[in-house]
Amino acid sequence: MSPNLQDANVGNRGDIVKHAALVALATLLRARNAGPVRHVETHTFRLTAPLPDPALWSSRVAELGLSDHAYAAIEAPWAAQGRYRCSAGLVADTLGAPLSLLLAEAHAPTRALLQAALAEEGLPVDALVDDALALAALPPGAPAPLLVHVDPFDHPAGYWPVVAALLDRWRLPAHDAVVLSFAYDKRGPIAWPPPPPGLSALGRLDLAPYGLAAWASPGIAADARSALAALGWAAA
Repeated sequence: MSPNLQDANVGNRGDIVKHAALVALATLLRARNAGPVRHVETHTFRLTAPLPDPALWSSRVAELGLSDHAYAAIEAPWAAQGRYRCSAGLVADTLGAPLSLLLAEAHAPTRALLQAALAEEGLPVDALVDDALALAALPPGAPAPLLVHVDPFDHPAGYWPVVAALLDRWRLPAHDAVVLSFAYDKRGPIAWPPPPPGLSALGRLDLAPYGLAAWASPGIAADARSALAALGWAAA
């Protein structure tokens, strides 16, 4: 099977800005919820991966003004070992217990590494599937607040039915929900899909060719918007 494209991009500028946002949102969800929080990844990659250039990662973090951010505090010990803590690992570290993971990873060798790492760390997993679209067909687990990370190599709009199904079936209406989406497009500003059902736009970060956008349920939206604004996001 062909190599995973993400292997060559670990810890790059796009990873740094999206993972800082992910840690900020996970921190907020944990502060608001004493019970389990479920984290969903449509394109998980790995828990940790080799970091090609730790010194370059450190300089990029400093350039982006994130050296004192919680993201850097989690990541720096891994970088010192030539490793990078990827999104699901960062969220697991930030949320702590009680935690629930719902994951998809299409690249079979990467999925095998992910599965082995999850078992080694003893992290609780609702499901690990081989296609992001398959997440919509899974029988729902116990309802819980959701943090959904949509991180494809293509446009995120194709995964909006999955997001809608998760919001409808995996949480109660009163539960917090936050969706963070990453996109890469050399052609210009990202044309983001409309807000997922019941969620409002928080803002966006344009660092061409990278783009980030986020949405949240009413109860958490104001605090989440403030957390992202502190990272330099433009308000919706």
